[in-house]
Amino acid sequence: MPRPNRAAFNKRDSWLAVQFWRGSTVITSRIAARLEWQYGAEVSSVSSLLEEAEVRVFHEAAEEKIAAAVVILADGSVDELLGAIELMETDWRDLLIAADLAHADWSSRMDDIFGAN
Repeated sequence: MPRPNRAAFNKRDSWLAVQFWRGSTVITSRIAARLEWQYGAEVSSVSSLLEEAEVRVFHEAAEEKIAAAVVILADGSVDELLGAIELMETDWRDLLIAADLAHADWSSRMDDIFGAN
């Protein structure tokens, strides 16, 4: 019996996980509002990239501050968004540090940037 193709298996599992989460809201309303403001017509594609990355890394929706950190670092640039997603995939803790969300006051920093929750 041939061995299963692990790469195909992982790709299929990732796709299934993303499809499972598509029906749920991964990005909070205040993050979505910021994405809409920064990316306009590209917001759907940008949101999908972010949601898919969260599922790949965490196998579920991540905490709001993870998505916030990506949005903060991206600052409206698709290239920077891809870099922030890559940082999240490499080490999400470094992502939080880079976005200044790794400290005890991260919640108030998010409120300052995205508005009160």
